[in-house]
Amino acid sequence: MFFINAIVFLNMSQGSLAATDDGGQQAQSTQSEDNELWTEKMDRYHEKANEILLSSAKWIDSFFIDDNYTDEVNKTYLRTRFSTFFEEGESAESNFSYKLRLKLPGAEKRFALSVGSDDDLLDGFEDTPNSIARDRLEEVDDDTNVALEFFGWDTDKHNLKFSGGIRIRSGSAVGYGSSRYRYRTEIDDWKVRFTERVRWYEDDGWDSRSRVDFEQPWDENLFFRTTPGLDWYERRDGFYYSLTNSVYQLLDEDAAIQYELNNFFYTEVSGQHEETNIRIRFRRRIYKDWLVLEISPQLAWYEERDYDTVPGLFIRLETWFGNFSEGKIFDF
Repeated sequence: MFFINAIVFLNMSQGSLAATDDGGQQAQSTQSEDNELWTEKMDRYHEKANEILLSSAKWIDSFFIDDNYTDEVNKTYLRTRFSTFFEEGESAESNFSYKLRLKLPGAEKRFALSVGSDDDLLDGFEDTPNSIARDRLEEVDDDTNVALEFFGWDTDKHNLKFSGGIRIRSGSAVGYGSSRYRYRTEIDDWKVRFTERVRWYEDDGWDSRSRVDFEQPWDENLFFRTTPGLDWYERRDGFYYSLTNSVYQLLDEDAAIQYELNNFFYTEVSGQHEETNIRIRFRRRIYKDWLVLEISPQLAWYEERDYDTVPGLFIRLETWFGNFSEGKIFDF
């Protein structure tokens, strides 16, 4: 009888152990599946976050006509600008400028012809980073640049462009050449973009412009960017360096506001603080997709004015034609 009871007990114990093993294997299998599902969700979330960041940055750069966009996209377009700047203690300054880019056939459509008197083509020796940042409009209505552009390398991480041509100013023409390189990477939740432009003018020599953009969306309507910059000119002593901070607020697909806090410095041996300004840029498409109004009030503090508060107002009416707009920000 004891033997029979022992056999029954052993059989029950083995069955219990087998059930426990099966249950353990099932639990491990379920946990493994949950881990894989969680990993897949995190990968999809990361990919979606990247899409939102890249899309929002590209939309903002195209809406505010930033050179991060125009310098890297080979599209045919015509853009015109009529700008006026008022500042306390100074007379009002106005300027009309244009930029035409024609995408040329051949070589996988990598060539373009650029003609214009636009601000981003004219920031040479006479226009310091300080004057550009303050939108001090120069009398350059007779300036025209004609350039052939070659878009050589365009990936998510790298972009490389070469251009060369002539600048016509006050009846005289000089040759110039330019190269621009961009590298994009990630650091934690930040997108980091480094750009370097090296340029040579026949009359002014070499200059260099370096920028590092740190970008992050705060939510669906707010986007933050901070940019340290360094500029060097062969015919000037020292360096120009800056730190600009911007928060972009998207109102709708036709309107946005940019809040800026900018600091500009100049150094020969020791650094000198030249300017701080606070600016609010409001841009709205006022007629379809091609007519844009920009109104930008600002407060500035200049070293040359003993850092007294100087109010100013910048107004621009802008048109563009061609395949240039990025549409809605969250279209994937």
